[in-house]
Amino acid sequence: MVIDGQIAFVGSHQQAREQAIGIAATRAEPNVDLIAVASRNDGTRRFNVHVGKLIEDGQEDAAEVWLAITEAGLHSDVKGGENAGKTLQHSSVLRSLHKLGVARGNTDVAFAAPAPVKPKSSWNQDNLRVAVFVQEKKTLRIVGAASTKFANKAASP
Repeated sequence: MVIDGQIAFVGSHQQAREQAIGIAATRAEPNVDLIAVASRNDGTRRFNVHVGKLIEDGQEDAAEVWLAITEAGLHSDVKGGENAGKTLQHSSVLRSLHKLGVARGNTDVAFAAPAPVKPKSSWNQDNLRVAVFVQEKKTLRIVGAASTKFANKAASP
């Protein structure tokens, strides 16, 4: 298990898990919004990404804004090896990951941009989630995040 992109441990270790989550919960985070705003006939959905004022902690590090698309409900039919003949159910699988840009400075709006998402035809849109997260480039610490379902209905343009 990894918390905030920094603290890693075996997820079944309850004491380590509770301590790491407790520490992360006390950190101030910028407001991160991800809002579905439009659908197009070609299957593309547009989301607005908004990152509020970055919280200073005395460290100068670029804060990158990333967009991830995940799909739940996937499985693998294993053909060989120790799991041959088994069907493995997967947690959410990362389908797409790309950098939207860099959040800047101490302004009230550190980052704002539209994010078009066009899923591949083989992806089940009802099982897709769109997530945005802000990550410090050097430390890899996650300083804020938001997510939503891809299939939520939004107004057409």
